[in-house]
Amino acid sequence: MMDLQIKNKNFNITFYLTNIKIILTNNFEIRDSIITSINSYFNKISDSEYAVENDSSNQLQTDNKRLNISDYNYFYINDQFDIFNDLKLGSKSLMLRYILAKTEKIEYLDEYQSFKTMCQIINDEINELIQDDSNITFNCNLEMEKNKLVKLLSMNLLKDDLEINEIDMSYNDKIIHQIRMIKSIVESNLKKSILIINIPIITTAIMNEFKLIRNAYVLVFPCVNKKRYLESINYGILNDNNYIDLYDDNALYDICMNSNVNMTIDECREKLLNDYID
Repeated sequence: MMDLQIKNKNFNITFYLTNIKIILTNNFEIRDSIITSINSYFNKISDSEYAVENDSSNQLQTDNKRLNISDYNYFYINDQFDIFNDLKLGSKSLMLRYILAKTEKIEYLDEYQSFKTMCQIINDEINELIQDDSNITFNCNLEMEKNKLVKLLSMNLLKDDLEINEIDMSYNDKIIHQIRMIKSIVESNLKKSILIINIPIITTAIMNEFKLIRNAYVLVFPCVNKKRYLESINYGILNDNNYIDLYDDNALYDICMNSNVNMTIDECREKLLNDYID
């Protein structure tokens, strides 16, 4: 279990993460602020002059210590993800991380070593062809390490062996496509991962994919929750600026003690959850 604490001038919230935690809320402003705070922290966005002047610095902690982002892989999933721009394999491309994870051991293949040898032969031939009679000579170096080779790939998406574009992809397709790539990356890495999921609604197909992710903490922020998919301890309730983690028996005990109705902690947990399930 991991406790993830997000602190700034506007809120101080601790999420208790086991595997999947779903955050239900009617306060979309603070929901978006929390997501932005987490993204900013992991993307190393420094506090602005305004934030410093107004004592609103952005902090993430775990075990009462500043969270070290180098200890975790971080992923952000949302329904606005530009899949086809991602296929260009830029430096922040999810597809690039996926391919590098899946081809981690390609350098040990005989075919790959033969390819590198062929590149060296071509390199030597080019160097011979470009020389002239002057005392200043040219030298080219055709390096073909795995990372450089992957960047040369031209990517597209197929469905039923036919090339598709974004219009051909359903809502489930777009989200599950991201989840499956991240699942492969996470499984090939020893570091724990943190996934922030910002999506309109959880569907059964999407939840089934979430459940297959291992070695990761998954924090889901749906705009609408139509169905209960997990045990109640896997939910959190964000009501205005107050956050109640249904994993936290101490917080639930305090609610029971201050309630006009006699109920157990489990009954309190179920009542809070049922109030937010549409």
